[in-house]
Amino acid sequence: MEPGVHSKKERRIVRETRALIVTLSPHKSVRHITCILTAIFLLQTAITVAQNDSLRQKSALTDSIWQIGEIEITARKKVPLLQATAIGQWNISPEAMKQIPHLLGDTDPMKVIQLLPGIVNGGELNGGIYIRGSEPGHNLVTLDGATIYNPSHLLGLFSVFNNDHFSSFSLQKSYIPSSHGGRLAGYLEMQPRDSILPEAEIAGSVGILASRATAGIPLTRKSTLYLSARATYINPIIRLMEQGMEENTFLRYDFQDYNLTYAYHPTERDRIVVNGYIGRDLMTLKEHQYQATGRLQWMNAVGSARWQHRFRRNGSMTHRLYASYYHTTLDARQNSLSIALPSHITEGGYKGEAVFYIGNTRLQAGGEASIYRLLPQYPETRNVFEGINRNRPQTFRTTTFGIFAEVEHRFGNLSLNAGLRYSGSYQPSYRTGNFDPRLQATYNLKHKGKIYTSFVTAHQYINQINVSTVGFPLDFWMPATQALPEQRAYTWNIGYSQPLCNGDYEFSAEAYYRTLSNQTIFNGGLYDMVTQNYRIEDYVLTGKGRNYGLELFVKKNRGRWNGWISYTLAWADRKFPTLRNNEWFPAKYDRRHNLSTTLCFTLNNHWDFSAVYIYASGNAVTLPVALYMAGENAVCIYEPYNSSRMPSYQRMDLSANFHFGAKRNQSLNASLYNVLKRHNPIFIQVGVKPSKDGTSLQIKKRNMALYSLLPSLSYTFKF
Repeated sequence: MEPGVHSKKERRIVRETRALIVTLSPHKSVRHITCILTAIFLLQTAITVAQNDSLRQKSALTDSIWQIGEIEITARKKVPLLQATAIGQWNISPEAMKQIPHLLGDTDPMKVIQLLPGIVNGGELNGGIYIRGSEPGHNLVTLDGATIYNPSHLLGLFSVFNNDHFSSFSLQKSYIPSSHGGRLAGYLEMQPRDSILPEAEIAGSVGILASRATAGIPLTRKSTLYLSARATYINPIIRLMEQGMEENTFLRYDFQDYNLTYAYHPTERDRIVVNGYIGRDLMTLKEHQYQATGRLQWMNAVGSARWQHRFRRNGSMTHRLYASYYHTTLDARQNSLSIALPSHITEGGYKGEAVFYIGNTRLQAGGEASIYRLLPQYPETRNVFEGINRNRPQTFRTTTFGIFAEVEHRFGNLSLNAGLRYSGSYQPSYRTGNFDPRLQATYNLKHKGKIYTSFVTAHQYINQINVSTVGFPLDFWMPATQALPEQRAYTWNIGYSQPLCNGDYEFSAEAYYRTLSNQTIFNGGLYDMVTQNYRIEDYVLTGKGRNYGLELFVKKNRGRWNGWISYTLAWADRKFPTLRNNEWFPAKYDRRHNLSTTLCFTLNNHWDFSAVYIYASGNAVTLPVALYMAGENAVCIYEPYNSSRMPSYQRMDLSANFHFGAKRNQSLNASLYNVLKRHNPIFIQVGVKPSKDGTSLQIKKRNMALYSLLPSLSYTFKF
């Protein structure tokens, strides 16, 4: 036998010298590519010519054979922070949120939403989302279908959402499908993680003011339990701040969040998810010299259960049960005297829907119903104002319902969405029902551009009565009644979007016009509440409104440098018969110009940097123009309602992230909040001062700001 040639038994002829199997397994922002190379390298080749003069190739094995085992190549793809769908829905990635500046060491989806076009910045100590000039009470914020009535902690500095517990955040503010109802402006959906984990994992963050942790625990091959917790330890910092306060003053603040999600996938077409959340805030202020104590506390608690089934053919159905509870109390005590202002709202309901796909047509239909129990804000006293509780407001019990149908069809380059919703509210003293039609048309242009227009009608049967103007959770909820009927809105939109430079950039422009009916302004106070004839409806004014404006948006998608610029030119006007002679006047959060810029830069696999700049015109405010003395008391004379403006709001934030670990699963973040050190006022304090000649008193105005520069450090991990 010739050297280097094996026996026939040992000889192997391999037609394919290389076998490549590639499996893609996307997980979060990491895409794992596993390459299995099973090859027998040929070091010697014998070529012979057969009798039929055909050419054949044979392979001969040498004494040395190498076999390459499994090789794992890991690549990281940057997840886009923002994505917009065809119907105007904005999707936000929790993973990509880590790129932007952290506020006090924590990432917050509500802060990212405030950087989008059409979202008005509420200012410091205000976590409300003002969509196209409407109030926060016109938005529906849900956790997998369950309503969150107050999504803020620490007077708006933090939201109630633990970033690691959720898989996506979405916002709808243009075309609202008929499956969503009960609010006038927008819908924010926070979707918890519900995937099945192959192995346990833990993620979290440790910051200077708050820390959070999320654990994913596989229970079986088909079920996973997610547990999350977040708590603050701000009190040591407050103790340092107390040195600048008056003597004998004691201030403490605490908040906690707890999330639970159980995901069970009994079959490939079924998914069962159970969610729970509870969050609590407590702020305490004590003044030992006067033996006075003030407590402000609020709590959110929600739960939901969802069953989603996918049919064998094109279609699915979803059934959901949900419950929500929100409670707030302001409690003041001095010696044996006490007064409290409690309010709460409880909601429980069901929603079911089905979706079918027939060719180029999508059909959706369903229904929902909710039962509410509402207690409006009203004082409870002891040893003060005796007898005022005789005519306290009733606890309202009301039921709302809605049935809806939606059809989407494509005619070549034209897509149409048409929806119809019938909704109503029922209580023994008031019944109402309304039809809400809506329509959207989208036409696809060349080079992936599109132009779209829509019209939406909406009714709201549970209304928020705004009391506080500086972010304190004192607002309460009221059902639609004969004296305070349901609110209504008609919204028109027209927009254009176009990718640029082969998709490296995106540009969009959208104009909107919205009319509002039965808007409310609270015109009462604590003194009005402590009268025996107090009736809430008598101190709530009703009127109408109009919001309109233009939104511009430019986004860079690729490259080391990416981000977006958002600009909104907006008007928000109101008209009430008893205010300003029934003429139009600016709403409180009528900010003419709103500009936000977000910029991210990736240096390498370890370092990335980001910056955010925000500018907003000052919101409307009512200030005194004169005063006179009545005995020993100064009485102010005010200008027409909302005639003045607060100073403009400006802020710049910077952030740097250093990623380390075998899979870049750990990072350190350093952020600077309000680098410009601008003292954005929370409110204007009005006082009196003597004139230069000392013969009279003059009004003294002072802008009150809470802080300037806020640095933060945080450590983020995932194992």
